[in-house]
Amino acid sequence: MPKVKLTAKVVEHASVPAPGMQIDLFDATLPAFGLRVGSRSKTWFLIYRFRSDVRRRLVLGHYPALSLAEARAKAGEAIAMLGNGQDPAAPRAEAREAAAISVETFGELVGEFMSKHAELHQKRPGQTRWFLEKYALPAWRHRPADDIRKRDVLALLDGLMADGKGAAANRLFDILRKLFNWRLERSDDESMRSPCDRMKAPAPNRIRSVRLDNRHIQAFWRAADEAGYPWGPMYKLLLLTGQRRGEVASMRWADLDLTGDRLWTLSPEQTKADRAHIVPLSRPVLDILRTIPRQIVRPGEPPSPFVFTTLGVRPVSGFGKAKERLDQAIAAAQEQADAPMLPEWRVHDLRRTVTTGLSALQVPDSIKERILNHAPRGVTQRHYDQWEYLEEKREALERWADKLMGLVRTDPEKPQTQELIGSEVAG
Repeated sequence: MPKVKLTAKVVEHASVPAPGMQIDLFDATLPAFGLRVGSRSKTWFLIYRFRSDVRRRLVLGHYPALSLAEARAKAGEAIAMLGNGQDPAAPRAEAREAAAISVETFGELVGEFMSKHAELHQKRPGQTRWFLEKYALPAWRHRPADDIRKRDVLALLDGLMADGKGAAANRLFDILRKLFNWRLERSDDESMRSPCDRMKAPAPNRIRSVRLDNRHIQAFWRAADEAGYPWGPMYKLLLLTGQRRGEVASMRWADLDLTGDRLWTLSPEQTKADRAHIVPLSRPVLDILRTIPRQIVRPGEPPSPFVFTTLGVRPVSGFGKAKERLDQAIAAAQEQADAPMLPEWRVHDLRRTVTTGLSALQVPDSIKERILNHAPRGVTQRHYDQWEYLEEKREALERWADKLMGLVRTDPEKPQTQELIGSEVAG
């Protein structure tokens, strides 16, 4: 085991001869004190014996978070404790015991994380809770949180990948990493590690490129016509406005101005972006909304505040089954007409379709981003430009609606003379 005089420069440039290896550099000036150098980390340690001939390794901290001078000082404190007949690892063991008492099982850790972090700081804590209850808690609920290792996390994620649920595996990994990092931040035990440490998301983060072309849009619109309330009108509004599924599904009558300025106003709490958002309502959107009666669930009670609802007390849910029914209706109609099937699409792909259509209409990027409520780019846009660009957004959405209405009113049996929406990038 090499002994060197550890200096700031030596520590900074210390490295291993090959990936996957690790070496221990013992300090020539302080016995048993040293630095373990790995491919990705450097860890300070002290080798000692306490009331036996068994050598023990005390982890003092990690470089560069703990400097050489600070590590030497901690090693000196540990040696002083040994001189007084005390085990320098005892305080850390006590901290682990205290942590085990406060958060004894993974289920208790999840409860603490949800109440003290997720529900206070996350915009959608319900999604976090759902993933943990669906995938992690059934496997680990009664296990001590300290016993969960990297191999356990890998087994959980590998199972999802084997089932073809790459997106769910990535989302669960992100939640678990936040949960265990939150636990680390609150612990006095410096030797504690996260089981997600040095792990990457299990599934590749592919950028989707699916959008609907003219023939697809016609099939989609006909199926929405046949679906009826609430799903048919909701799907149409998604394609006319380009807004997110959750925001359209939760649309409230109180946020709509159908006669004056013709606007849909969303508060920051109602948007995924956590920014207030105003959507000008095009003429076809107004026509659709004016055909929807206020839903009265029980006689004598006030009408529901939600535009799209089945129970009245909350917005529609069951998106997966509704999308499956729509897909089946589209497939049956396309097969009967001997027309091409739609690509494997998601509801979020409608936003890509709208954006591509706006590009075909030569709408500037700055206006498209404001229609989609994307984060502004640049210091000026983010911090200084507070203008809503309502007229520019209204003109763009009206032009898109005109193009869309002209398309869906076209006889699908006749040859198409229009270019496909976004044909430049369709390939």
